[in-house]
Amino acid sequence: MFSRGSNLLINGGVFHHIEGNLNVGAQPIADKGIELLISKVVAGAFHTADENYDAPKCHPNTRVAILDEIMAWLDDTNDTHRAMWMRGAAGAGKSAIARTIAQMCDEQGRLSASFFFSRTASDVRRSDERYLVATLAYQMAENIPEIRQRISTALLSNRFIFDLGLDAQIYKLIVTPLAQLSESCSISILPKLIIIDGLDECHNKDAQNAIVNAFVAAIARINHNLPHKLLIASRPEQNIQSACGDRDLSPFLRQLPLDDSWKPDNDIRRFLVDNLAKIRDTHPLRNIIPLDWPPPCDIDKLVKKSSGQFIYAATVSKYIKSPRQHPLESLRTIIELVKDPKNRPYAELDALYTYIFASTEDSDLVLQILRIHLMPVVTPIVDSRIDEIDFIGRLLDLGAGKVKLALTDISSIVEITSSQIKFLHASLPDFLLDETRAGRFYANSNSICVHLFCRCLLCISEYKFPGGHSYVIFNNVFGHFAESIREAPSEIHAAFSDFDIKASLKVASKFGGGLIKSNVKRRNMASFLRFILREHRKSSSFRTPPIPLKVIGQLQEWISDQLQKLPLDMAIPNYLESDPFAKSSLLCFATSNY
Repeated sequence: MFSRGSNLLINGGVFHHIEGNLNVGAQPIADKGIELLISKVVAGAFHTADENYDAPKCHPNTRVAILDEIMAWLDDTNDTHRAMWMRGAAGAGKSAIARTIAQMCDEQGRLSASFFFSRTASDVRRSDERYLVATLAYQMAENIPEIRQRISTALLSNRFIFDLGLDAQIYKLIVTPLAQLSESCSISILPKLIIIDGLDECHNKDAQNAIVNAFVAAIARINHNLPHKLLIASRPEQNIQSACGDRDLSPFLRQLPLDDSWKPDNDIRRFLVDNLAKIRDTHPLRNIIPLDWPPPCDIDKLVKKSSGQFIYAATVSKYIKSPRQHPLESLRTIIELVKDPKNRPYAELDALYTYIFASTEDSDLVLQILRIHLMPVVTPIVDSRIDEIDFIGRLLDLGAGKVKLALTDISSIVEITSSQIKFLHASLPDFLLDETRAGRFYANSNSICVHLFCRCLLCISEYKFPGGHSYVIFNNVFGHFAESIREAPSEIHAAFSDFDIKASLKVASKFGGGLIKSNVKRRNMASFLRFILREHRKSSSFRTPPIPLKVIGQLQEWISDQLQKLPLDMAIPNYLESDPFAKSSLLCFATSNY
């Protein structure tokens, strides 16, 4: 030590001589493994995520009985029901309750992890079950530091852990690390909570059942010094009801229905009174609003119209709050709306949505914009990294400012950020995609899908998109709208006249790294090819204007090239060699996961 030192004066201290090189910057094992989680973690699904900063929570002094019931269940260490399923209809306030519980447990240091599913979020991973366990495990590593290294070790010992089934992921990343820590923990603690909200918004219905079965079974096994409980919130969809009603799970799973026994009308009344009073005191027209507004009779009518749905009361409040309208007139309009008596149980909410859309300056344009935004709701395909406002503006030949301007009149039900559109509640896409409820505002109408399909053809033909956007359109949008078109008018065939499919395929392949690599891309490309096949045969049979032969020839070249790239053991029958559309059918089948 200090072999070459001179004139050294050191007082006190204890010294250790270390042979070899000391790597001061070496990364701890606990961090190496956790890094493997990052690509699989959906931060937007945390209850504290930035995109959820204004997400609904329980209004002060409302839902008190339900919150108390859930917290009492969590505190009861003798209750064998380790899991709870809170179920309720759309708009009943499930997510608000779940977020409030998450916040309460977080403040007490008792929240292990949470995942808030959403099929309307800009990040489509929030409706994908493949990111659930990783997101929960990451939060548990942060909230329970003692198991961080154990989770990390599990990840490092099996780099392909996320290719395993859901049960195996839960066991290796959640159950085992907690059990290992429990062995060194001598003092029992109050149970911690894991929250899975909006399970019905997970796109894969089979996965919904698997999540219930796997997590309830796992939670039941964590019955030691580090007990955990699980709160699942969802609509009472049939498949989830079946899973939660399983006899094998009933000893461990308690059901909590959000029904009229919790007297939601009282809470809705308090919510409306407080919110309308705030509007009266803060609205730009507050100087001419009477101090006794709103009258109690109007509050009674709104409570009755709500039918136990908090989403109705929240939407009404946002609508009346608009600085573009006089609050008294807005309230009167809402109260006088006529519902469709045959349209239960969302008659009042649908009447409200219908009125809002009918009041827009250009409802056709609004529906076109929202139909593009709805693509990940119908099929999870849109790349969340793309500037959605810019994408829609280019597709509809509008400036980004005009896209936002068109949606100004529906600001009570839709939020517009600098680059994204966000529905304020999942009941809105339900309305827009149900023709029996939406009527003339049905967003998936044949005419809208035809128009958007033609816009795609025109935009790519005129190179209005950067290459990456062209790739998204070709791999995603074409097939998406092709599947939605029930009857193709002659305008689609005419739109193909200026379409250079060969150049478009080349651009899309350049930016997409090949057109048929991922399952979703294969499925959408197959839909596009099936559409052309169908329309070509139809034009031959019914003598409608055909798709131009130029397009057919270019497509035939591409199909032949793609067929050559198929596995060698997939033989192509000789009789298909002269029939490009039979080949395209084969390609559709070979490159799709049906």
